[in-house]
Amino acid sequence: MGYTQQQHAPKIDLKARLKAHAQQLCGNSLLQIYSSHESRDQALLWRVGPISVDMSFQRLNQETLTLLTRLAEEKCLDRAISQLFNKEDGIAFDSPQRHWLLRAPAKQSAIEQENLVAEQITKMATLARPLLSGQWHGATGHSITDIIVLATGGPNSIARLTSQTFLSSPAPVKVHFISSLDGVELALLLQELSAESTLFILSSRSFRTPDTLSNGNMALAWLKNHLPEVKGIQEKHFIGISANVAAMSEFGISTANQLQTWEWASGRFSSCSAFSFPMMLTAGIDAFQQLLDGAHAMDEHFKCTPIQQNLPAILGLADIWNRNYLGINNRVLLPYDGRLDPLVPFATQLEMESCGKQSTRADQPQTGGIIWGQSGLDARHSIHEFLHNGTQTSGCEFIMTRQPPHTADTLLNKQLEKKHAMCRELCLSTAHTFAFESNSSAPQRSMAGIPSTIIEVDDLTPSSLGALIALWEHRVFVQSVLWELNPFDQKGIDKDKQNSHAIYRKYSSDS
Repeated sequence: MGYTQQQHAPKIDLKARLKAHAQQLCGNSLLQIYSSHESRDQALLWRVGPISVDMSFQRLNQETLTLLTRLAEEKCLDRAISQLFNKEDGIAFDSPQRHWLLRAPAKQSAIEQENLVAEQITKMATLARPLLSGQWHGATGHSITDIIVLATGGPNSIARLTSQTFLSSPAPVKVHFISSLDGVELALLLQELSAESTLFILSSRSFRTPDTLSNGNMALAWLKNHLPEVKGIQEKHFIGISANVAAMSEFGISTANQLQTWEWASGRFSSCSAFSFPMMLTAGIDAFQQLLDGAHAMDEHFKCTPIQQNLPAILGLADIWNRNYLGINNRVLLPYDGRLDPLVPFATQLEMESCGKQSTRADQPQTGGIIWGQSGLDARHSIHEFLHNGTQTSGCEFIMTRQPPHTADTLLNKQLEKKHAMCRELCLSTAHTFAFESNSSAPQRSMAGIPSTIIEVDDLTPSSLGALIALWEHRVFVQSVLWELNPFDQKGIDKDKQNSHAIYRKYSSDS
């Protein structure tokens, strides 16, 4: 649906026009803006595959979107998208980024990266099958029953999102996730498990991250302590996922148990890489391919669709509008389906790590804002006070699903259906209340109502999750183009890692 772009509009000072337009809209409440156009619900509703986005509760209208589209044209967004999907050159940053190649359809290709990806997907399935069938045996011959994923940052948030989203049948192996550096979380878990039947996955793009390596060494020490004089511990009890093959080998992980990622796909943009290997262990091998298919479909939409109908572009432009022209520094993510709770830390990291940096332009002082949130149902007891009566201007994104989850238990499914319907109604009611509430309790706010977007997924499947992930990735890319910054580097985080290495080496030297 969406809107129709004005044709042959004269050249104007877009920034000045957008600022004036923002001042005009801020003079009205969201209720007034919403009520001013009877077909607003349809004009500001977009749908791509299994995902629909409703912006009718946002502080914008047809003119806003027309101006933002012209801003995108001025910033050459179309050209940037074409460069992103250019196989030979890629987007013009320090090094080409081609994360979309991770989910391109498998085929024989002259592009080396495509063939490497296909090889790794095959290897992932090869490693997953014996774990799922109970045929992977530890160093003492016991079948592996528990797998602990040791990861932090992007590899952690990605693995949790793609592995914990589905209500699958009980798997032969149980997958756990540990990210904390202090060791307490890992120590508590290890007390419950047997060393003979536990396998560890070390997941780190650089394989130099102190958090992951420290926990990996703690795991290795635990195994050696409980399996004294047993050979083949690292070969039988460790899988590595990294772009740094040499470092995995240095740790002692056998080549057969190494899954590779690549520098041309930044860690937080690598949901469709081996970082989602745990998904094969919780949702099945075929589920991973469905994730790739859903992400690829969104890639095609982003690559081929004009800006005014391009869902990632529209979301990214709305983010620019709220941040730079309405002065909204907080965007709160509120999933109303517990299966999507892991989307919050994933999106928080993806956006803040990618766009939480200075622009290359001196006249662009405001870039990425604060992205945070929690389960929409839990937020009713905490964040809502901040949103209703706090002094910060905020925007919200309500995220829900149309279809309820299903299990093998028919009676349980009836309860899930009732609860799901209740949560959907709560979601829509809360979005309505936030948008149209009176500001009498918070007169310090300059705007009446909290601008909100409602993102709905038809049925939460691996394919629809892949589409949602790709939608978020491309939305962030759009932000980066408009703000003129590199979303793929992480100089601040790299600096922190360098500062922590000396401390890590100090306390690991005797281990």
